[in-house]
Amino acid sequence: SVSAFLLNRSSDLISDDSNLSRDIDDVNYRLVKLILDKMEPLLEHQGKLRGFGALAFKQAALNSQMEKTLSRLLDVLGRDQARMLASLEAVLSGEKNTPLAVSAHNVTKQLQRSIVRLEDELLMAYEISGVWGDFFSQATESSEIIHQFILQALVKVEGQLQLRHDEQSQKFYTLLFGVLMMLIITNYLMMGFNFSTREGIRSILDSARKVAMGDLTTRATLKNRDEMGQLAAEFNLMIEKNHELIGAVRTTTREIGRAVQQECRDRYRMP
Repeated sequence: SVSAFLLNRSSDLISDDSNLSRDIDDVNYRLVKLILDKMEPLLEHQGKLRGFGALAFKQAALNSQMEKTLSRLLDVLGRDQARMLASLEAVLSGEKNTPLAVSAHNVTKQLQRSIVRLEDELLMAYEISGVWGDFFSQATESSEIIHQFILQALVKVEGQLQLRHDEQSQKFYTLLFGVLMMLIITNYLMMGFNFSTREGIRSILDSARKVAMGDLTTRATLKNRDEMGQLAAEFNLMIEKNHELIGAVRTTTREIGRAVQQECRDRYRMP
C-alpha cells in the first residue's frame, strides 16, 4: 500500500540521515526500521480490533459483512504476529533476559492473545455475551505493551548511540592530544635547533672577527656534535694551520736575517 511504502521510505531516509544504515553494528538500524516499518501498522490493526469489536458488542451479533471484515482482520493479525516473530528473532538473536527481550516476548504473547480473543469472543462464539469493557481493556493493553516495546527499543538505540559517541569522542580527544603533543615537541625541537644554530654562528663570527684583527689564538668554542660543531672544528683547524704557517714564516725570516748578517760580517772581515 501507499502508507507502507511511505513508512518504508521514511525509515530508509531516517536511517541514512543518521548514518544508522552504514553503522558497523546493524542492530540499531534494524530496531529503528522495525519500529518505523512494523509497529505503526501493528498499532493500526489493534485499533481496528477495538473499533470493530465495539461494533460487534454493540450489535450483540455478527452479520455477514461484519464476519468477513473480522475474518480478514484475523488474517492480518496472524500475519502481523508472524512478521513480528521473524523480525524480533533477527534483531534480538543475541539477547536473553534483557528488558528489550522481555518486552518483545510480551508483544508476541499479547498478539497471540488478541488473535485468540477475536476468535473465541467474536468469530467462534454462538452469541456475543461478553462485557465490552473487558474486551476493550484487553485490546488497549495490547497497544500499551507495543508502546512499551517501542520505548525499550528507543532506549536501547539511544544507549548504544551514546556509547558509540563516547567512544568516538575519546578517540578524537586522544588523537587531538597526540597531535598537540607532536606540535609541542616539534616546536621545542625547532626552537632548540634554531637556538643552537644561532649560537654556533655567533661564536664562529666572533672568532672570525678576532682573527681578522690579528688574534690567531682565538678559537670557536662549540661542543655541538652536529654540522655546526663540525664547522667550528674545521674553523679552528684552519686558524691553527694559519698560525703554524705564520710561525714557520717568522722562523724562516729570522733565520734568513741571521744568515745575511753573518754573511755581511764575514765580508767586512776580509783583507
